[in-house]
Amino acid sequence: MMKNRSALVVVMLAILASLGLAAVVTGQADPVADNGTTVSVGPPPGTVGKVIDAPLPWVTTAPMAVGVSRPAGAVVGSYFYVIGGEATGGVRNGFVQRFDPGTNTWDNTAPTMPTPGSNLCAAVVGTDIYIPGGYTGTAYLSTLQVFHTATNTWETVATDPLPVMTSGMACASSGGKVYVLGGYNGTAYIGSTYVYDPVAAAGSRWTMLADAPTAGAYGDAIAAGGYIFYAGMRNAVTADLASVHRYDPAANTWASLPNLTTARGAARMWTYEGQLAVGGGGWSSYLASVEQYPLASGLAGTWSPGNPLVAGRRTFAAAQDNTNGRLFAGAGYNGGFMTSAESSLFTVPVELQSLTIE
Repeated sequence: MMKNRSALVVVMLAILASLGLAAVVTGQADPVADNGTTVSVGPPPGTVGKVIDAPLPWVTTAPMAVGVSRPAGAVVGSYFYVIGGEATGGVRNGFVQRFDPGTNTWDNTAPTMPTPGSNLCAAVVGTDIYIPGGYTGTAYLSTLQVFHTATNTWETVATDPLPVMTSGMACASSGGKVYVLGGYNGTAYIGSTYVYDPVAAAGSRWTMLADAPTAGAYGDAIAAGGYIFYAGMRNAVTADLASVHRYDPAANTWASLPNLTTARGAARMWTYEGQLAVGGGGWSSYLASVEQYPLASGLAGTWSPGNPLVAGRRTFAAAQDNTNGRLFAGAGYNGGFMTSAESSLFTVPVELQSLTIE
């Protein structure tokens, strides 16, 4: 990754040097080049959308200790977390299974969830993993559980539970807030959208937003480019849905992208190198295929094939590490409760946020 960054910077500086110019490129860090020119790298992928390279194929990692379906997935630091879910026999153990890509090992010795559940989603703010709602196997939850990775402890936010009892929601983090979309409440699939502000006064942290255009559950959400994208849902009428929606937090409005080429209930999402990707899913078909969409095309783009997953799976955990350029997928259901996991590498681009010619 550093070789790619260095190569791009060297080319840029060579061009400027040939013109007799010096450049100052502002960004996250300011290493000093040999010729005295100050350069830096910009934000992680998904924020600006510069395409540098294609992601590498998915590869199998070490298997998880416990196979689960319908867990939550999150990345904090370089670790991939698979939290909760349903195991063989309908058991909800509430395990926190943590994968270390540096050693290719899993650890599940962290404290279990205060209220174990399945049909979960997760959103990360700082080093905290927020998990709203869920299903115990007998009851739909309105709990808001937070795993503090820095202290390896759990908290249940008693002052601000989720405003509805529901499960199978999609979660995303944007601007330090947690967005919760859709779900199933035991009676109906819903399109409700809520946002949670951790720094607001206790008892008033949730706000109801505009409903999503499609009621559904078991989908995924991801923030990119100032928007939140929502896809991979299912409902009681058509089961797998091809719908893809985009929420604008600033305007509290929804818009729709072109439909996926394949309807896929309980799929998961990633962003890399200017692409929005939706993969896996298929409630009864357990798809391995991945579709990608160029974010720069707005609402008028076209879906094309991406690198497929190693294993077909639905209701699985997924997340990404934007610092080190790694995608994760693990657990899920393919006719049985899966222990398999996999990852893919992508290039973290050098974004030139500003260029000053002196």
